[in-house]
Amino acid sequence: MKPGIWMSLGLMLLAASPPVFAACEPYDSPDTKEAINRLGIQYARGRGVARDYNLAFRMFRQLALDGYTPGMVNLGTLYETGPIRLRNHRRAYAWIRAALALGVPKEDYDATLFKLGMIAGRLGAAKVSGAERLAVSIVENVASHAESSAEQYADIPLTRESCQSTCSLPLLPHES
Repeated sequence: MKPGIWMSLGLMLLAASPPVFAACEPYDSPDTKEAINRLGIQYARGRGVARDYNLAFRMFRQLALDGYTPGMVNLGTLYETGPIRLRNHRRAYAWIRAALALGVPKEDYDATLFKLGMIAGRLGAAKVSGAERLAVSIVENVASHAESSAEQYADIPLTRESCQSTCSLPLLPHES
């Protein structure tokens, strides 16, 4: 076998055991999270590995719960597209909105905001407020479980009290 195949096989075996990730402290490094996120994307797309939406979902969900915003966006994307009967635009909106509140990377901000607007258009104005409330819960959950200090989340404008007045992002035009 070629060396690249051995590396892929090793990563697949590592990725096949999500409970180990949850118990492993070094998993917290940003480089490790980025590598797991990229591996999850490979599984979701079936590039270099067999397509496995369930494994990609578990990877993105763990990253999202750890507060890794690219993982939150990818989890929202899986909810949006619904490849494993998970299509849920409310959850897609909430995870992507929570990622924006927690701070997506600057280079991904515009694309993420556009994606949120497209999902909001599918949801409709009446259902966006429920999705906003779910986003608030996600941010609170992620913030309470974060190992970093509470000050990191002090400037997040997403709280239960301010949700109705400050959390509504402008909806982008959506063609029916």
